[in-house]
Amino acid sequence: MFYRIGQFIKALFPMISTAELHWVKQTLPPRAFQLFLHQDRGVQRHALDVAHKLNRSLLISGELSPVETNTLMIAALLHDCGKSSVRVRIWHRVFIVLSQGLPLSWQHRLERKHSVLSFPFRIAREHALWGDRLARQAGVAPEVCRLIAEHHHPTTRLGQLLKEADELC
Repeated sequence: MFYRIGQFIKALFPMISTAELHWVKQTLPPRAFQLFLHQDRGVQRHALDVAHKLNRSLLISGELSPVETNTLMIAALLHDCGKSSVRVRIWHRVFIVLSQGLPLSWQHRLERKHSVLSFPFRIAREHALWGDRLARQAGVAPEVCRLIAEHHHPTTRLGQLLKEADELC
């Protein structure tokens, strides 16, 4: 419960340091950096939190090659970039998080009603594919685009690491 309250406060007042922004600029190719900047500030903060979480766990484990680590860092920074395709409000984010506890049958029923509540479900369901498309347009490597597209339903070890870090942040 307190974890979710902290998450909400971070979403309301996202802060990004100059050092973090410099690190993102060094990590991402130029067009991908512009894609990062196009994200909502709260999404940027979340992406940085996911990248930091991965960086800490990867440094401890030492299990990935430098190329895999770089691929995963880029994917972490851009995994929710598809949300920049639409206007995502704070209540959408809150509703998406709270609705994850509902049975899938209820979620599908609410989404099909085509009401104000169906839009957050569409965002949750489609933002990964929107992000894949945006990343491809920005010239991001195919393996990173795949991680973005599959970040909720991974099929690879790197994808599973991204999903776990995303769920913790």
